[in-house]
Amino acid sequence: MEPLFAVYAEIERKSIIVEMQDPGDIPFAECAISFGCPIVTGNHKHFKHEKLGDVLILSPPDFIDYIGSFF
Repeated sequence: MEPLFAVYAEIERKSIIVEMQDPGDIPFAECAISFGCPIVTGNHKHFKHEKLGDVLILSPPDFIDYIGSFF
């Protein structure tokens, strides 16, 4: 099965968020903030941080609905 889409970018790492409930989530949150893309996760509670602002936090089924709205 082919992936729906792929993204590759080289960016300079700048720390935006210093701590979160799960430190392993920090790179995903920082990428979402930097690129303005949604976060797809089954753990919404891990992504409650004031710096996330308007970043969409979507469950996998919600992401399918969201991406389908573009076609």
